[in-house]
Amino acid sequence: ARAAAELERQRVEESVRVSEEKWQAIVQNAPVFILMVGRAGIIQYINRTVPGHTPEGVIGSSIFEYVPPEYHGTMEAALEQVFRTGEPGAYEVPAPGLQGTAWYATRVGPLRRDGEVVAAMLIASDISARREAEQSLQESRSRLEQAHRELQANQAQLVQSEKMAGLGLLAAGVAHEINNPVAYVTSNLGSLGVYVRDLADLLEALQQAASADRSRSGAARRRALRDRVDALRRRIDVPAVLDDIGRLLADS
Repeated sequence: ARAAAELERQRVEESVRVSEEKWQAIVQNAPVFILMVGRAGIIQYINRTVPGHTPEGVIGSSIFEYVPPEYHGTMEAALEQVFRTGEPGAYEVPAPGLQGTAWYATRVGPLRRDGEVVAAMLIASDISARREAEQSLQESRSRLEQAHRELQANQAQLVQSEKMAGLGLLAAGVAHEINNPVAYVTSNLGSLGVYVRDLADLLEALQQAASADRSRSGAARRRALRDRVDALRRRIDVPAVLDDIGRLLADS
């Protein structure tokens, strides 16, 4: 009986060892950063680090050391919520990355022992590409809004010109000379309308792709949305379109 008990103990220990090795292999090769921290934010475990840091050097330090001070309040609130209520939280902050500073979306969840929250687990995903896409989207939107304002101003100017012509302030002999620039402006407005629709399509695709990333939609949907954005970018030369808009508005 004693021998059987010893064999069973060895079998359990081997099973635990294999399970631990599998867990370590999974977390060390995961595409995210996994940390365990205490209430004060002291790092107790990290699965991997970016170049320039090591797990041994990071463990025992504070997560706040790696994030700019203006984001500490957001992080403290998420940790406080987890330890006080057991409810998970999330935040987005900049921190060291593979190439300089990167942006991370971090989910914070409780680790319990005997029903009490004893630590928090942080899972941080690099969202730098998404942030860059959002920044590009904002810049494109600003340019589009500016182009739209200039287009409206030119349209108002055109309407005023037509009113003046309708009042008969121009002689019949001059009217022929006016028709040519009016037709030219109208042609420019048609081109501007095409550009506005193209840029609007691209903005909508970028917004949908960014929204899918934030909501962590299915991989197939995110890939399809990115493919649509790439296809629109190949079809629409945004810098050339914006330059042409400025030229058309200047010529109109």
